[in-house]
Amino acid sequence: MAETIKVIVVDDDAEDLEMLAAFLEAGTSVPMEIKTAQSYDAALSMMRNGDSDVALIDHRLGSKTGLDLIRASRAQGFTGAHVLVTGFGSDAVDEEALTAGAAGYIPKGELEPEPLARMVRYAASTARANTTEPTRSTWTPRKGDLALHLALAKGSTVREAAAVAGISERTVHRRMDEPGFLEEVERLRSELRDRALDMAARDISEAR
Repeated sequence: MAETIKVIVVDDDAEDLEMLAAFLEAGTSVPMEIKTAQSYDAALSMMRNGDSDVALIDHRLGSKTGLDLIRASRAQGFTGAHVLVTGFGSDAVDEEALTAGAAGYIPKGELEPEPLARMVRYAASTARANTTEPTRSTWTPRKGDLALHLALAKGSTVREAAAVAGISERTVHRRMDEPGFLEEVERLRSELRDRALDMAARDISEAR
């Protein structure tokens, strides 16, 4: 059985907070323990405890931003991963999120249960690898990684995966040699296979 992923969802809008938590629950077959925080200060206090794998953070938090929260939580020793929910087409914020140390970001206009849950699971996997194996070199998440993992998990060739992720074939080969990278591809492949089997079973059941 998959290990439970502990997630803190942060948004100062009550409806959006509820939506993000609901999307996570609906989009994953991996068990998640979800806690919510409706303010910057509440989230920072929760992350100070250090028992969460991922913080899913909206960029706008009143007078503060998600980037402020990422930096502050890192400064106080939070070792989990951060995923930032950004605005519509905010490329500058997206890049700044990665520079600040976020494991990934997802634009609000592209929010869907499965991609969101997959991004959080991916971020948790990366955070755990870096925490449990501090002396081992692991890959550093970069823009396009999730698309690359998914393409390879679905059976794409290196050339096809490179085109999907917007990187060169040489870069794909280099990434595949990094510790932990292919393990993540295999985890995604297993998850996709399990989902396909579940859907097939439901279709057979409904046909009867």
